[in-house]
Amino acid sequence: DVLERDGVAGLYAGAVESYCHAVPADVVKFAAYRFLKDRYAVGSPVLRKALLGSAASALALGSTTPLDVVKTRALASSEATPLPERALAIARDEGVGALFAG
Repeated sequence: DVLERDGVAGLYAGAVESYCHAVPADVVKFAAYRFLKDRYAVGSPVLRKALLGSAASALALGSTTPLDVVKTRALASSEATPLPERALAIARDEGVGALFAG
């Protein structure tokens, strides 16, 4: 049981790593959606919102995949390596493509 083993802090394990991915992804997503919405004001409002929201989400997830890979590796590891160092190690040891491996 997490509470018995790690206490209340254990419930928040991985929160920093998760925020390091979620915040930039949301910033990109909302900025891209706003840009696309202002630029493409044609067609059905519902269909337009669905398509532009999908495009904005795809852009956000595609551009923040390296952060997601680093976050996932950090959560799966028992080592307390800072995220920038972990990202550099992945790129150095496995090549930059590994950061986009998903």
